[in-house]
Amino acid sequence: MVNSFKITDDLFWVGALDPNLRIFDIIMETKFGTSYNSYILKGTEGIALFETVKEKFFDEHLDKVRNVVNPEDITYVVVNHTEPDHAGSVAKILDYAPNATVVGSTLAIKYLSNIINRPFKSKAVKDGETLSLGNKTLKFISVPQLHWPDTMYTYVIEDETLVTCDSFGAHYSDPCILKSSLPESKEDDYVEAYNYYFRMIMGPFKPFVLKALDKIKDLNLSYICPGHGLVLDKSNIDKYMDLYRDWCVEVKEKNLA
Repeated sequence: MVNSFKITDDLFWVGALDPNLRIFDIIMETKFGTSYNSYILKGTEGIALFETVKEKFFDEHLDKVRNVVNPEDITYVVVNHTEPDHAGSVAKILDYAPNATVVGSTLAIKYLSNIINRPFKSKAVKDGETLSLGNKTLKFISVPQLHWPDTMYTYVIEDETLVTCDSFGAHYSDPCILKSSLPESKEDDYVEAYNYYFRMIMGPFKPFVLKALDKIKDLNLSYICPGHGLVLDKSNIDKYMDLYRDWCVEVKEKNLA
């Protein structure tokens, strides 16, 4: 089992790897496995946990969280999207983080209320709204239909980090966690997984992908932290964002031909 991974002094990966998975959601091939990414951000006045993991990996996830913080000190559980592979362990983590407030879009909170089916502290946030962790500021960016209507991104202003859930992800499992640490010999495999994920998950929502890209194009970005696959860091962010735009435009041009 891969332990928690330090991305920056205050940001940690606490997800789970699933290298042997070969089929996801019944129809998706995952020949490179997958990961269920979750992150902890430490602020001077609060701690945020972004996403959880698929429920079967909860014990492993909890061990990683405990390696970084006391779960009772978690202030916020930020849910950018409520599919079970991302939010499947929210109810369980709240058992260990009883003081935490769940943060999400209005729809995400509504969906979670039905999924969890018990009272919990929540905060519905709007597009452009911010939340302070002291020396860290979370800014929420509404990106509906990527690929559910509840979806949002979270931008950590001071750390130039964008947490994106399904966007910019791939079904790919590797203990290196950071894209810049992936051996060059695996680059073609990662691009293949990234393209397949885009086609299968984001493909039906290309107009919304382009809107999202326009919303974030002026952000300073040092890290993109997706829900699956590797964390994109400064040396490769532009490449992988440009691929999204190219794949959207390519399809539009074909339709006009």
